[in-house]
Amino acid sequence: MQIWKSRRARIAIGATVIGVVGTSVPLLAHAGADRPIEASLRTDKGSVWYSGGEFTLRNASGSANANWRLEFDVPEGKFANYGEWATKTTQKGTRVVIEPKAGQSIAPGSTLTIGYGVQGDGNKPLSVTGCSLDGAEVKGCTGGGHEEGGEEEGGEEGGTPDKQAPTTPQQVTGKAVDSTSAQLKWNASTDNVGVTGYDVYQGKEKIASVDGKTLEYIASGLKPQTSYTFTVRAKDRAGNTSPDSAPVTVTTEKAPAPSEKKRWLTGYWQNFNNGAARQKLSDVPSQYNLIAVSFAEAAPESGSIGFKLDLAGTGYSSVEEFKKDIAAQRAAGRKVVVSIGGEKGNVLVTDAASATRLADSTYRLMQEYGFDGIDVDIEHGSLNATHMADAMRKLHQKAGDGLVITAAPETLFMLPSGVKEERSYLNFALKIKDILTIVNTQYYNSGSMNGCDGKVYEQGTVDFVASQACAVIQAGLPPEKVGLGLPATQQAAGGGHMDPAKVNDALTCLTDGKGCGTFKPTQTWPSLGGAMSWSTNWDATNGNRFAELVGGHLGTGKR
Repeated sequence: MQIWKSRRARIAIGATVIGVVGTSVPLLAHAGADRPIEASLRTDKGSVWYSGGEFTLRNASGSANANWRLEFDVPEGKFANYGEWATKTTQKGTRVVIEPKAGQSIAPGSTLTIGYGVQGDGNKPLSVTGCSLDGAEVKGCTGGGHEEGGEEEGGEEGGTPDKQAPTTPQQVTGKAVDSTSAQLKWNASTDNVGVTGYDVYQGKEKIASVDGKTLEYIASGLKPQTSYTFTVRAKDRAGNTSPDSAPVTVTTEKAPAPSEKKRWLTGYWQNFNNGAARQKLSDVPSQYNLIAVSFAEAAPESGSIGFKLDLAGTGYSSVEEFKKDIAAQRAAGRKVVVSIGGEKGNVLVTDAASATRLADSTYRLMQEYGFDGIDVDIEHGSLNATHMADAMRKLHQKAGDGLVITAAPETLFMLPSGVKEERSYLNFALKIKDILTIVNTQYYNSGSMNGCDGKVYEQGTVDFVASQACAVIQAGLPPEKVGLGLPATQQAAGGGHMDPAKVNDALTCLTDGKGCGTFKPTQTWPSLGGAMSWSTNWDATNGNRFAELVGGHLGTGKR
């Protein structure tokens, strides 16, 4: 996806944490008096199957710090650092060492949050023990940070341990959002110290954790016309949990028939400021019924991704506000996916291990932020079709049939002539066409190319777009999974812009055989999947003309 103009360089110094809120245990300050680092550890109570937590390091000095060392033991289970796009991890036996990645520093007054998880075999308790920060002892860490004590160990002021659980969440309600997701809401619980979060259960399985200010959750990846029972528990800083709420049962809607399946108007939403309009997700016109949040960030370990919200570039005041906007979009029936790659992204999936890492890290982001799935936008021929398809299969196994998978390849890599190449997006799309949602080929920055009739057409014309889409369909990609990707404005790309009215002509040419230029398809495809705009931010600079005209043509919604 071409970004154009300047994309502000961003360095992630925080790690996304997946549902790990609970006991707070102090770590001693950085041993160096000139550049002290203050830190805290939070853990959930976990089980013999999984335990997680987060270290939060704060630079209390007046200068940046890029030289610290956090160590601890993980006696049982498999350890995973969820902050590896900002830090590096080494492990010898049970001893784990986390240090900053080269070039990463904690600015004065700033914090770095490192989430982790420990996966067990179900036989022994899981914990983090023997913590030290730059050689200093970590108080309360032995036994996983659950020692009882004063306020710093999660107790009340005066040294009395807090053993009082929050009240049970009341008025839990649920409703189906569509055939694969359900929305839950509840009233706030109370606690003698304070509610820090809520755990959401589907049957006996915990499926999500949200913070203490969030009173709703959308469960996804469900099966159509199926009843699911949910409960909610409140928890506090000391790790006390409330009794289960009254159960609520939700039955998902019937899956849409093929003739009823909606068309997609995909809009890329910029998580950065490059001169286009600054937007929140709530500002995106509702005609965009599929929003691709661009972009996730590559972690040091190949295949792994993370996400860092650009607060200044987007206008958000907090990550929680962003998450609530995602939930609101989904509650309104729209889909929100996280996009990987882009013009400057580099997420490499070249073997089975990196495919697993992409699936695992994407699923963690889906759980943390509420994303419906993933958009694959790996550019410059860096895609490996076989291993990326493997990653999507693994992610589908985790997320279920409600998973949304989209892609936005450059035109060159969708040509049928290169379908046997590993870098071919057409090769990739055909491998996963049964679980694929839509491919929005970038019909811009492409020059001239041969269409499905063998003739050469110039970008920026109805002939070019229609003849290229025709070629992809004739190569075996179902028409309902084919979308037309165009820049919203001339400023959004180097070439290939078309007025939205002309985009509609290309759509009509393919679906009805009308509105064509010189090229006319030998058959039509009424079930064509839709269109895509780069980006919703650029569209906003043009009065949302792409959304109004193309969304109106596709019938994807009204503002």
